[in-house]
Amino acid sequence: MPFTIAPQFGRAMEPMRLRLVHLFCLSLIACTLVTVLAMGGLTAWNLREGFGGYLRAHDDKRLQRFADFLAAGAVQPGGLAALVRQAGWPTLLRRFAMQAGDEDGESPRFARDDAGPHPPRGPMPGMPGMPGIGPRAWGRDALGRGALPPDGFSRRVALFDAHGHQLGGPPMPSAGSQGLERTVGTGERVIGRLRLMPTRALPDPVAREFLLGQYRDIALVGLAVALLALVAALGLGRRLGRPLQALQHATAEIAKGRFDIRLPGDRATEIGQLMRDVNEMAAELEQSAAMRSRWIADVSHELRTPLSILQGEVEAMLDGVRPTDHAALASLREELLHLARLVDDLHLLSRSDLGELPRDVVACDAADLLRSAIRRFELRARQRGIGVVSDLPDAIAVTWDPRRMAQVFDNLIENSLRYTDASGSLRIHAARVGDRVTILVEDSAPGVPAEALARLFDPLYRADAARSREHGGSGLGLAICAAIVKAHGGSITARASMLGGVSIELAMPASSPS
Repeated sequence: MPFTIAPQFGRAMEPMRLRLVHLFCLSLIACTLVTVLAMGGLTAWNLREGFGGYLRAHDDKRLQRFADFLAAGAVQPGGLAALVRQAGWPTLLRRFAMQAGDEDGESPRFARDDAGPHPPRGPMPGMPGMPGIGPRAWGRDALGRGALPPDGFSRRVALFDAHGHQLGGPPMPSAGSQGLERTVGTGERVIGRLRLMPTRALPDPVAREFLLGQYRDIALVGLAVALLALVAALGLGRRLGRPLQALQHATAEIAKGRFDIRLPGDRATEIGQLMRDVNEMAAELEQSAAMRSRWIADVSHELRTPLSILQGEVEAMLDGVRPTDHAALASLREELLHLARLVDDLHLLSRSDLGELPRDVVACDAADLLRSAIRRFELRARQRGIGVVSDLPDAIAVTWDPRRMAQVFDNLIENSLRYTDASGSLRIHAARVGDRVTILVEDSAPGVPAEALARLFDPLYRADAARSREHGGSGLGLAICAAIVKAHGGSITARASMLGGVSIELAMPASSPS
């Protein structure tokens, strides 16, 4: 019963499993973190840029309205300079804030930053184009209803006249690459310019808190994704690690000679296919080991038989039981020749297994080789009463090793004559179709069991008593035929014959590789 190895096994493999899981987890987490950081950074950058664009658009709109506000008040004599001197720059900013407060102006805190600790009491004096604002209106704006939080507009805006002289606001250059600019004009006449520097930070605590909340959410999502990746990596690592460790353990056991080990190859993946391949390899090695053991036992038995006969003959001569004459020496010579043939056959098979079977490939006639083999066994076939029928064309031009192929034909005919009952029949057919040559050798009863047909070409294999050692032979003839045919690039098969015996078919290329 094959030994089955489970995906989990002893603690000896635990370090390997941990290292494999760690490597897989680190790889997956690293990829996930890189993706999360890239997406989080891109989202944060896009969010901040969006806020920046919103602030720039808001500043641009407000600066244009402030320019319109100043242009409306500059219709008095003296223009912008007189407007700023009479009302004061802080008062102008405060009036603009109160006028635009319901939409997007600044709260009175904005005005107090520049105008002092207390708002003015009573109505503010009106100016041409600038209606006065009474205390109730100021109080309504003082509550900040509808006003946006301060963003330092008063500290970032400056007014210049048409000649570039600064009239109000913090010191700043009259022109530059940074900031927004709007012209102040009446009709088509430009009387001044407003310049607004960009804000350096978010002006509103609520906006800052919103952005910080978004950043926290991005970080939390990234952390959650990383944790999910860790859990997934651990699960996948264990799922992949267990079969790989089982494979490592199985191959280590096979290397130690335990060919009965088997893996559960029930996975429909490459790993499952690899497990099935390892199982097939183990089965092949187990079969090869069994065949090698049987081969050694059979070879030792085959060699022991002629050696025992030789030993008995020599001991009988030494003891004087058998005279040392020509007949005795001839018997010894026959046993020595039989032993030499057996050793030669074993040597040929061993060289064939090593892929070193020598061949001398030349142009020859396969039909002539078959006719010569039939003539060599013609007398023996008549003596046993076996009729030989051949169906051969006049010539079959091939490129083979004629000596090796003659050995194949001799072995096949001798095998049939040896194991076919007397008064039987032997039929030999050959034909060439294209670049392939087919040769069929079939005999009459007795046959062999169907399950034994595939093993007829195993060295030293005999199917049953009908084809046993009592008929002579070493049991290597068909194995030698298979080795020579394989060396020529052909194939040899055995099946039941229509005559009642065995049919051996050779399928050979007409031109064998050198």
